[in-house]
Amino acid sequence: MDDLQNQLQGFVLEAVANDYESFACILETVSQWLAERDLQASRDAVAAALHRAINEGYVRAYVLSSREPHSQAVEFPPDRLDDLWFYATPNGKRFVDQL
Repeated sequence: MDDLQNQLQGFVLEAVANDYESFACILETVSQWLAERDLQASRDAVAAALHRAINEGYVRAYVLSSREPHSQAVEFPPDRLDDLWFYATPNGKRFVDQL
């Protein structure tokens, strides 16, 4: 994994460490943080970093509802990227704390 990929994954984890976030919000936040460093990444690259974080157990995908249960962890089908919410797992939060 190269430096940009590592940085992307770190930014993705930071973006979801404190609250449930949609992919649109993650993409906007990560893009802003990259721009502050004169870097950029495509939507696909950010999606790949999110997918990698999910596969490594740092992030979970959720369906949110106004009724109980308000959040339900689900498998991550990439074709539902824009329909789901994402939140760091305890391991993901520990990873962010070490950044």
